[in-house]
Amino acid sequence: MGRKVDLMLRHFAIVSSFCLLVSSSLIAYAQNEPAAITAAEAAVVEVPTVEVPTIGAKAIEPQSVPPTPEPGSQGTTASKAQPSDEVVVDNASKSVATGSGTTAKPLRQISRNAISYPLLILFSSVVIALGITTAIARYLTRQPNSSFNPAQLQRFVLRLRAWWTICLFVVFGLVVHRIGIIILFGLISFWAFREFITMTPTRRGDHRALFWSLVVFTPLQYVLIGLGETNWEWKSGEPVDFYGVYSIMIPVYASLFIPARIAMAGDHKRFLERSAQITSGLLICVYALSHVPALLDLDLADSSHNRWTGSSEGLVFFFILISQVADVLQWSWGQIAGKHVVAKEISPSRTWEGCIGGSLSAGLVGAVLYKVTPFQMGEAALISIIIAFVGFAGGMTMSAIKRNRNVQDYGTLVLGHAGVLDRIDTICFSAPVFYHITRFFFSI
Repeated sequence: MGRKVDLMLRHFAIVSSFCLLVSSSLIAYAQNEPAAITAAEAAVVEVPTVEVPTIGAKAIEPQSVPPTPEPGSQGTTASKAQPSDEVVVDNASKSVATGSGTTAKPLRQISRNAISYPLLILFSSVVIALGITTAIARYLTRQPNSSFNPAQLQRFVLRLRAWWTICLFVVFGLVVHRIGIIILFGLISFWAFREFITMTPTRRGDHRALFWSLVVFTPLQYVLIGLGETNWEWKSGEPVDFYGVYSIMIPVYASLFIPARIAMAGDHKRFLERSAQITSGLLICVYALSHVPALLDLDLADSSHNRWTGSSEGLVFFFILISQVADVLQWSWGQIAGKHVVAKEISPSRTWEGCIGGSLSAGLVGAVLYKVTPFQMGEAALISIIIAFVGFAGGMTMSAIKRNRNVQDYGTLVLGHAGVLDRIDTICFSAPVFYHITRFFFSI
């Protein structure tokens, strides 16, 4: 039965990859509409306006100023030169005012900044640091009488390989920009969910629910995120807010649909357990992780209420880097000063000293890297500490699931360091927290 389920999931992987590629084409087509709007804005001829005094908090509607006819010109010519409905575009607020006194709705901001210079410096520094660390680790492994524990040294070398793999993924995302990052995290979510389901026992009655989860809900979540920057409108003229859809689709609609679909299969054995397994996998591996590419669509401002002009990709890279650095720092502090184990039966290497020391150290790292974010130095430090704490809780949760299933790792896709879910467990738990903190306190 296990081999049949694994074969079925592999077929699902192929189908879902095809669906993601098709959906990316749809998203790319939809994003051509904002480009046309931007070109239309650029083609608008600026019309001289008259400064209008304000009365209280409300400004008087601007009136169009007709051009003065030249001597000897015909009145009809002057009347033709005067436009009946002048358009004035304010580049700062993207608002449109007409000469007749009506004001159209503000245009949505649809452009994103390119990769910023601080982001390039940060990424180059990380690659150089990884290169130096890898060279040192290889040198130590070749020493016959090294004072380091060979098992821990080998594990560190394998972790370095996993970090290089993550760097390759990040490079791919930065090169292909927004759509590439969305597709990349969609594929990562799919494979992580596959690892989660392969580890848990399933029955024949779960196959249809798994099909809907892998081939429908997973790609649809990322398609809706990809459509977040389009200028699609309802018939009433209001812009479509896709956040209101993808923020509740899996927690509400998928969580209701999955148990109903399993019940329709007629298999009642361990019904609650099987429904909870699939729903939990969708929430952790798909819904939670999808908040990382959703960061690209946030229109942010700093604490002084000035529009942030940095790179959205830099914010994503900052979050991933802090999550991984916090994991390493918590482990290091646990090895150096760890005495009080949090839960010995779950993870004997995770201690309270490692959690606190690693989280505070991650806060210092975040304070140093605040230039690639809209945060101030203190804000970046506090948010980094929160990321580290939530990531620690996520690692404990995923370790508890592995102990419950009596497995050591979720998979073997990432060479040298178990599966995809073993490397992104902290990211899955901290991504929604980081997204909503940023959206609530720093979005415009």
